[in-house]
Amino acid sequence: MAADEESVPRLEDDPSTAADALSLHTIADTDAYASQEQEDADFALALALEEQESERYARTQRILQSQDPNQVDAPPQAPAPVEAPAETPPPPYSDDPDAVGDDGNLPPYRDDPDAVPAEGEVDEAATEPIKRQHAIVRILRRLGKAWLCCLMISTFVTIAIIVVALVLVLVYGKKLDPKEPSKEAAWLASGSSDYDLKLSKLYPALEAGTTDTCSNTWTRNGLGLSCHRMVLSSAWDNGDADDVKAEGADPFFYSQAVCTPRCLKSIARMAEPLAKSCTNRTDRFDFASYGNDGRAYFEKGKIEEGPAHVIKNLLERYNRFCARPQRSFIRDQTEWGTCAADLWMKWGIVDGKNEAHLNGLDAYMEQTSKQKVIRGGFQRVPALSPSGVNRTTSIRAPARNVGPGEGETDCGWCTLDWLDRKMRSFEFGQILDPATGEALGLSEFREKLRKAISRCPRNDARDVMSRVDKKWEELGWWCGDKPCNVDKPKFSNETKAILHGLPKDPAVLVEARERLEKLKAEGAPEIVLRASQTLLDSFADMPCYGGFDPIMAKREIIPSEYIVGRLCSDRCRNALDRLVQQHGDLFREAMRNREYGRLFEWPFRAAEQLDRICLSTTPGAILQSSENLCAPGYAALGWPEWIFAGDYGGYPDPPIRAQILYVFSRNIDELAARLSKHTLQCHSRNVDCARTRSKLIAESACNTCAGKIFIGSEGNWKTTTDEYLNDKDINGTEYVVAAKKGWRTCAKMHGLWFSEPQWKQMWRERGLDVYD
Repeated sequence: MAADEESVPRLEDDPSTAADALSLHTIADTDAYASQEQEDADFALALALEEQESERYARTQRILQSQDPNQVDAPPQAPAPVEAPAETPPPPYSDDPDAVGDDGNLPPYRDDPDAVPAEGEVDEAATEPIKRQHAIVRILRRLGKAWLCCLMISTFVTIAIIVVALVLVLVYGKKLDPKEPSKEAAWLASGSSDYDLKLSKLYPALEAGTTDTCSNTWTRNGLGLSCHRMVLSSAWDNGDADDVKAEGADPFFYSQAVCTPRCLKSIARMAEPLAKSCTNRTDRFDFASYGNDGRAYFEKGKIEEGPAHVIKNLLERYNRFCARPQRSFIRDQTEWGTCAADLWMKWGIVDGKNEAHLNGLDAYMEQTSKQKVIRGGFQRVPALSPSGVNRTTSIRAPARNVGPGEGETDCGWCTLDWLDRKMRSFEFGQILDPATGEALGLSEFREKLRKAISRCPRNDARDVMSRVDKKWEELGWWCGDKPCNVDKPKFSNETKAILHGLPKDPAVLVEARERLEKLKAEGAPEIVLRASQTLLDSFADMPCYGGFDPIMAKREIIPSEYIVGRLCSDRCRNALDRLVQQHGDLFREAMRNREYGRLFEWPFRAAEQLDRICLSTTPGAILQSSENLCAPGYAALGWPEWIFAGDYGGYPDPPIRAQILYVFSRNIDELAARLSKHTLQCHSRNVDCARTRSKLIAESACNTCAGKIFIGSEGNWKTTTDEYLNDKDINGTEYVVAAKKGWRTCAKMHGLWFSEPQWKQMWRERGLDVYD
């Protein structure tokens, strides 16, 4: 710029000028021009502040420099030594109220809407609508861009949700079915609430064959159970951590809410009348109609068989879930309250009432595989209070040592007890290897548990192993450092199905499907096809398998109290009963077909076979004691085939008493010799010891059913004695000696003791004093 231009003062260089311009509106009297100026300024600032400031700056430059607005400044050059012209004062400020023009009149007010614009000036009033339009267009463009952006984001989110939902459906195979029974609807319809459970309305209705006594007792006592609803959940029962996570059944979170004294009292108060009233196997729930109204609180396949089973499961579940350390030493207590919470918070292990499995063992072994110290301190964890309030609890957890070596892990009483119970739960064929799915032998199982237990303190580990070995010795399983007899018996697929249920796609179902397709291809009658499809669908849902070869049954099933107990459980027998009740007429009609009729005899043959194998001294009872099952007792005497003898099962009728005397006396001698080495003494609260004793009795000559054929039953002792003494093939003296030895030996096995005067009184009552 030229040198003469540098001396020209600029508007922004003079602060007083800006101050004067600002004070024009603050000190001047209010007039029409001032109002218009304020309104225009506010509008300009709101819509297009940048454009208006730029225009004002350009206009001020032109006024101050008195130059052509179209002149372009030359690039700066070195100042020439010319004489500066006389300084010309700038024209008066157009908006100066005291300025006087050349003609002596006041210059027009620059914001006057009626003023004629000077040459080169732009009429702002004329350009204002255009500026507004541009500003509105810019705002609309920005809104449009924002809307398009939101639309794109929402579209991507929607697509992602749809993809995730499709993946979940494909992976888990679950489809949303609007007809699926609603658990929430069943809860609301029952009128239940926590600590006021209406069991008779949550569970299925009873079958028509239920006795009136059981029905009335269930209706009356099945209302108002004072427990939290989680006591009804089976998620904890099998010790499966995946089930617990899927249902959100955190053991510590629910421990305070479930484990209340009033809940236990309420269960016990309900148990006594139900145990006395619901005793028949026909006192059971109607599964066929459950959920047909769109309401079902429990999943099918996870419901107890009847009221007696409900109360039994509730009591077992509460006792296991709410168990606490039994020893009173401070080091044996747990900061988590219950042992179920302790195992969950320390190892992620679920301590359920069903223990015959290895669930949780891998988690324990993995977390103790490296030697380290787990730091202690306060932990804040959520918990549900008995009043139903979610709160955060502060727990002080001590430091713990873990490691794979002997004695390197601080197990605590709860962990040791869990390992102890796990080891004592062994049954041949029952414990499966998680890696292979095959049943573990006794040696394999012992070694797995020994490695886990040995990581605990040495003295505690030694005590556990000693107790388990003693139990196995009493059962005749373990001799010194190895199995006494068979270590890993081989079981047929039928026996495996009794213990673990049918596999997902068993050979028998594959064969049945192939047969059905063949029937369709051959053009079989409609009744045959319908019966075949019904039988196939029903068989796939059976919890157990029936209708096996009697030879296989005598070898694998009948000798084992455990396997017979599983086969003769109400769950297995009721499933077969329901199949015959619901579809028996269809099968009988299809059996009339000469060509295909034999295909539908299976349900009836299987039911008859189970009636024989499940022969008991308490027929029809719901809760069978293994001591009353005849099959293992007959097998213990060496005659398992007796279970299939006679028209209705049982020993031959009439009995061959000479044979029975020989078999019984020989087995009593062996049993007496074994008891002299291992005297089983159980404390009243030792449940495992009582279970061991019951198993020993069931698989011996002292079995109630086996003893009945030799010494009689309650009320007819003397009659049985007279029958043997009057049999011409029986040596009376030999019988009396064997019978008295049987009474003494079995009394010892039951844990009973009598004085000699009491024995003499018993001999007189039973007719065994004839040779005294």
